[in-house]
Amino acid sequence: MRFAQERATVMSMEAFVWQGEKETQQKEKAKKKKPKFFNKFDKGIKAELEAAEKLRKKGKAEEALKAFEMLVNKYPQSPRARYGKAQSEDDLAEKMRSNEILQRAISTYGEVASLPSVPDDLIKLTLKRRADRQQFLGRMRGSLVTLQKLVSLFPNDTSFKNNLGVGYLLIGDNSNAKKIYEEVLNLAPNDGFAKVHYGFILKAENKIAESIPYLKEGLESGDPGTDDGRFYFHLGDAMQRVGNKEVEFDLFEVYLKKKTVCGKEPGANRQRTRYYSYHLHSFLSAVGVIIPLLHVLSKR
Repeated sequence: MRFAQERATVMSMEAFVWQGEKETQQKEKAKKKKPKFFNKFDKGIKAELEAAEKLRKKGKAEEALKAFEMLVNKYPQSPRARYGKAQSEDDLAEKMRSNEILQRAISTYGEVASLPSVPDDLIKLTLKRRADRQQFLGRMRGSLVTLQKLVSLFPNDTSFKNNLGVGYLLIGDNSNAKKIYEEVLNLAPNDGFAKVHYGFILKAENKIAESIPYLKEGLESGDPGTDDGRFYFHLGDAMQRVGNKEVEFDLFEVYLKKKTVCGKEPGANRQRTRYYSYHLHSFLSAVGVIIPLLHVLSKR
């Protein structure tokens, strides 16, 4: 059976955290709590768990799977042992390019979250990976159920809500996706990821003028998952529809402002933007955007 290929998605689901300046990185790293993946019971068998994990990290998927299966049989209530089994099945599925083994991994990931006394950090890691692997196999509705469970368990984690919103978009349920992004923006008004997706939904509802500030502010935020050519396209298209005659320059200014937020290059005023506007063409090509309205602008 041919191994499932990564499917193109309408929205980005990147889960990386923006790092910022090096000094800020170090401060945030010092403040950040170390994730807890071992409960009290697993700490007592940590040596056995680490021995099996060592095999997995060395790329010995088959041996690691056998080791973790033995631990699961020996300690059926161990969340970390079952998680290691799921990871090993996941690794083996990739190595063998097997959908069947990957489905086993998805099931095992689900078992981890159902065990008693599972640390929150391990539940998050487990269900995030489960949802990702379900999407990989094209099980969009199954992934949606997993993401809904994550949100119900951690209602104040906006990253899970953002991913759930994308999950709804992937099955064409813009209405529920809109509700999710409204919840995110109530919790985190400056969330750039939520803003660009919310703006996208508003534009799809033909609320063109209303969509522009969300798309614009979301792109300018520089948040992970926002730097997507399709958002620039929809912003440019919306600007043109409301009669904006400076679309080319305004889009480039959004790009430059985003770079300023990210600490990569200074902003530019309108005169400087005009001077460097020729760079917009290469910029748009780099992000994969084609905007026919540039030809209209060139004829003014």
